[in-house]
Amino acid sequence: MPEVTRCLKSSLRQAIEAQTRGGIAQALVPMYIFDPDSLMILAANEAAQRLYGYSEAEFLRLNLYDIRPAEEIERTRQFVVGEKPDGLWFSGVWKHRTKQGRIFTVSAMGIKVVHRGKMAVLAILTDLTQTMRLPGSSAQAGNAMFPFAEQMDEVCWIRNLDDNRLIYLSPAFERVYGLPLAAGYADQNVVLPLVHPEDVDAVRRYSFRTSGEAARLEYRIRRPDGAERWLSSRSFPLEDAAGARIMAGIVEDITERKQAEQRRLAAVEEQRDALVREVHHRIKNSLQGVSGLLRRFAAAHPELAPPLAEAAGQVQSMAVVHGLRGRRLAGRVELCDLVRQVAANAESLMQARLAVEPLPHCDPCLVIREQDAVPLALVINELIFNAIKHGAGGGLPHLGLRIDPARARAELRVANSGRLPAGFDPAGSAGCGLELVAMLLPPQGARLDWSQAGGEVVAELRLEPPVLSSATGQPVEPSPGKSRSP
Repeated sequence: MPEVTRCLKSSLRQAIEAQTRGGIAQALVPMYIFDPDSLMILAANEAAQRLYGYSEAEFLRLNLYDIRPAEEIERTRQFVVGEKPDGLWFSGVWKHRTKQGRIFTVSAMGIKVVHRGKMAVLAILTDLTQTMRLPGSSAQAGNAMFPFAEQMDEVCWIRNLDDNRLIYLSPAFERVYGLPLAAGYADQNVVLPLVHPEDVDAVRRYSFRTSGEAARLEYRIRRPDGAERWLSSRSFPLEDAAGARIMAGIVEDITERKQAEQRRLAAVEEQRDALVREVHHRIKNSLQGVSGLLRRFAAAHPELAPPLAEAAGQVQSMAVVHGLRGRRLAGRVELCDLVRQVAANAESLMQARLAVEPLPHCDPCLVIREQDAVPLALVINELIFNAIKHGAGGGLPHLGLRIDPARARAELRVANSGRLPAGFDPAGSAGCGLELVAMLLPPQGARLDWSQAGGEVVAELRLEPPVLSSATGQPVEPSPGKSRSP
């Protein structure tokens, strides 16, 4: 909560010490004690009696609702519910009512105390309508219009809504913004050049909203000394003693709180990443175990070797994805790594070789969207297995990958010797795994085309956003009209 001034602390200490001796009469600011259960007022000092117009005997017959206007009753009812924090706490700005019916605005704080052997709450009040400057009076830097605000670490300001004149600006303005107090009085927009470019629009909207309704905003600034700070600004409408419309606000430097929260979130993210990587590592080991069992079974039953090798390849492709997620920060799967490892596994399982073009050097590589990593691994595995099976005896199957990092696009080309059958339909080509490819291909950001190039059958898999994204995490718009074509 905001720093309490030495004056208030002194009065508070006097009140608590006096309260233990049977009263709070010596306190210099208005105070009263109330029962948190019944909300009855148990004691009120002379300053409170003068402020509200009740005698001490009359005060002791009142509860919290009796000194509030009708529009504040529900808000008060909601506030008093629940346990209050230890130590001194700020309860907000409220409208109260005197015995004569005058409505005025107070800033209230509270602290738990023991009153006659029972837990109670001590309320400390500041009558804002008595401390505001009347319309038409001059505003000079350094005038102690709010004795408490002059000592606070937070910036306090008050503006007249009728003529947009700045009535008061507290000395903390110099420490928070690094600008002279006189500059703040001279130009209300003097802080705008300090605002972080990404927050300027939000600050402008916030400034517009402070024309008559409560508002709150957190934003960043760079002070003239180069220090970057996080600020929290709160504003609310008031009226002064003459009924003039007033806007008041508090600006708090919350940099340390923000930095602590960022450190906490970073630690949580680090723990999450470690857990995710461990889970992916264990899944990878389990899948590799299944793949190993399939290969051993295929070795023991040569007549089943081809379908078992294909199944082992599919399982191993899924293991590759989980292995990459277990190695990368935040479980990312990069396209180059995936293609390289799936191709190596296919060569090992099929006891065959591929003519692989040198993969492009792109550091970092394009990242595959999380939900598409396993389906793409299976698609690439099927294309390579199909090329090895159907291209046997006609030269090595050929694998190439072209990447456009700027547009987050890639093209995987798999070619083998042979010819496409007449009326070739990959979606309906049972027995060669292409029906699986058709089902697994992402509906957006992926396109698979087949062609006959001389004596070779060529499969071209084109990928783009949203399946792929830049490694920096910057979004890239997908091309219009592109969809899968198996």
